[in-house]
Amino acid sequence: MRIINIFSISLLIIVSLVNSSFSADSRDSMINNPASYLEIPEWSIYSAWGGIGIIHNVKIINTGDVEYKNIKVRVIYTTSTTSSPGTVISQETGVLPVTVPPHSSDLYLREGATLGSNSQFMNPIRIDILGAEYNP
Repeated sequence: MRIINIFSISLLIIVSLVNSSFSADSRDSMINNPASYLEIPEWSIYSAWGGIGIIHNVKIINTGDVEYKNIKVRVIYTTSTTSSPGTVISQETGVLPVTVPPHSSDLYLREGATLGSNSQFMNPIRIDILGAEYNP
């Protein structure tokens, strides 16, 4: 009976050490690779007077266990002119000034935020997450 108890305790210790090591590795991955845990499935951008790009109604999903802030993004634009429609003509990068809690899905920047330049002849086709700050 005593051998079984020692075996059980040893097994519990090994399992808890493996779990804590896995949790630390996962957390480090979340801190160092935020783009793997953040997603922007919905967003809108329009051109304000003077060609300023305004990004708004940005839905951000955070599947990680950590909070992120200041999401760095890149928007890819194609042209809508008849001479070369669909050609990538511009990439604008910027920082979305938001804080995204862990395991969340929410709509941000309802009022909008500036993001580079834009015009009526530029079609935003894709947004990429380039990084984010870990918010301890």
